[in-house]
Amino acid sequence: MEDAENIKKDPSRFYTWYNVAGPAEDEKRDESSREHHNKNVAQIVYNLQQIMSLDPCRRFTFGMSMRDRELRLWFAFRGFVLTTNPCDFLKDHARLVHLFISFVFSSRTDFSWDPTITCTDPAFNPSDPRKRRVYSIEVRNDQGEVRWFETIRILANYAADSTVSSATRVRLVRDEQGVQYVLKDVWLHMDRLPEHEIRAQILADAFKYCGAADQATLKRHLLTPHVCGKVFVNDGVDTTDGMMYQELPAISSDSIFTLKLGKISNPLRQSRDPASASETHPGSLREITTSRKSQMRKSAIQTPRLPS
Repeated sequence: MEDAENIKKDPSRFYTWYNVAGPAEDEKRDESSREHHNKNVAQIVYNLQQIMSLDPCRRFTFGMSMRDRELRLWFAFRGFVLTTNPCDFLKDHARLVHLFISFVFSSRTDFSWDPTITCTDPAFNPSDPRKRRVYSIEVRNDQGEVRWFETIRILANYAADSTVSSATRVRLVRDEQGVQYVLKDVWLHMDRLPEHEIRAQILADAFKYCGAADQATLKRHLLTPHVCGKVFVNDGVDTTDGMMYQELPAISSDSIFTLKLGKISNPLRQSRDPASASETHPGSLREITTSRKSQMRKSAIQTPRLPS
């Protein structure tokens, strides 16, 4: 891995958020005042949001903040954002060493990178919107068959700007034969049907209540699913619950660093009053957002049909 300073000195290259494994905010001042505390939180949350928004290869991200002698670890993903209680890293140096050893020996998957999305062409020029990064994306259908698609351009990705969201990204892609499709990657709520099943139900109702002719007319105006499937990481469906509770092997069993929460009564959806943001969960983790979403990822390739 190249040194960041060498990248910055090269005028032909750009040092971007794609090069940041995890953000860190360090200041000599402590968090004795509310103003300093809010500023520190805003800085690290902004950095976490930038990584999650810009890089489609990131399923979650870690961050770290040091204020005087206080150390906090941050964890952001599509469910919510967490931070640990602060610790004095001079007195509790074992925790500091444990943290950095965990980062150093973590695999790319454990450190948030998505093994189903690979950047094949990192060319990027912020002054030229035509020069976009190219990704190779794996789509696995319900029967376990795997297809790979290469991105051509972005159609819509503004939903990914919000860290706590479904992070919907829509791209124009092509397969191995060069045939173009539209790929939609979304973190789907666990209690909601995928779009291709909803489409099938709509067409079935159109046939039942309106007849075959109206069903055919409606079908011509809808996108046609080509291949749909859940995203698998380490042989398990990638879910936000799996990241937190390790019910699914989203984090390998031999990982040095683990992040666990106490069980929440309803894993599908839970809201909290902002006043309860200081409540600490078992494992010294603090929830700082006001809502929680349990989601699974879903990729779908769809071909557009032109209205007749």
